[in-house]
Amino acid sequence: MGILEYYVRLRMIVIVHQVRSEFEYFCVCSEGFTGSRCETTEMKIEFRFGEDILIPQSVLIHFMDFPSDSNRFSSSASEDPIQTTMISKIGFDQISTVVYFGEIFHLIFIEFNRDYYLALLQHNYTSFVSISTRILPDHRCKPISELLDNQILAYPTWRRAKYYHIPCQKQSDLVCFYDNDQFMCLCDIDRYANCFKFDYYRVYNCFGHNYCDKWWSMLSK
Repeated sequence: MGILEYYVRLRMIVIVHQVRSEFEYFCVCSEGFTGSRCETTEMKIEFRFGEDILIPQSVLIHFMDFPSDSNRFSSSASEDPIQTTMISKIGFDQISTVVYFGEIFHLIFIEFNRDYYLALLQHNYTSFVSISTRILPDHRCKPISELLDNQILAYPTWRRAKYYHIPCQKQSDLVCFYDNDQFMCLCDIDRYANCFKFDYYRVYNCFGHNYCDKWWSMLSK
């Protein structure tokens, strides 16, 4: 591919292939819409921070989709979950942030100040027009360094994971925990650890621009 020149005009991106003298166009949808012609309305999701939460300047929002024919959340599915991450900035005097998302998801985690919080769980995916959820201290996912002893922590990942049921059974108020290496885990109603793969090492290049995923994938080829 030759040198790319691009211009953003009236929310349209023009890509100029200098070698082939060809033009390629695609639209940048207004917030809340998606699709090749911006014909699909995205779900509006508001995250409100509890009074005991130190509100950050920005957050990472991790959407987790567990593929299945029924669109039902199950960490035992044969496929790894699909993880999509967005960055959202929060105004100085704001106590909430709003994002728009148009894909299927079953779980949402909020990450800020080196902590993870379970923001939303829906066993069966439902496409709402809008959702509002609160980020509370009780929803914080604890790192395993706070939950397991040093001997278990020293084990290799897969051997260590055999002990991940212990925190759920010892702490009745524990909602979720993570190992910062391979897994994120939820404590289910029977107090067993429901663990799934979680990407802790994602590379973020776009800084919140909603056209950047498409554009960056072109630039990085």
